Amino acid sequence: MNDTPSNAAQLRDAIDHGDTADKVDHPDPAATPLGTDDEASGHPVAPEQAREAAREEVAKTGPAPSADHEAAIPRGVLIVIACFAVVILLGIWALI
Repeated sequence: MNDTPSNAAQLRDAIDHGDTADKVDHPDPAATPLGTDDEASGHPVAPEQAREAAREEVAKTGPAPSADHEAAIPRGVLIVIACFAVVILLGIWALI
């Protein structure tokens, strides 16, 4: 992040654009956007709090995933899915 965000909206924008180490450059359809609770309570996020949160986001270890990175499905999950498919197909076959 070149410019340190000074409010919750700027921090959320930086996170959504992949400027932190935990997210790809893609908008996050949050039900409650970052900072909404604070603003609704009448205590908006102070600029120093937003800067501290931004520093913590950037300090997370590991490189940000690339946009073309696909989440790999673990082999165990594939085996379980295959077993369920076989059981369902056997159940359908038994009904015929």
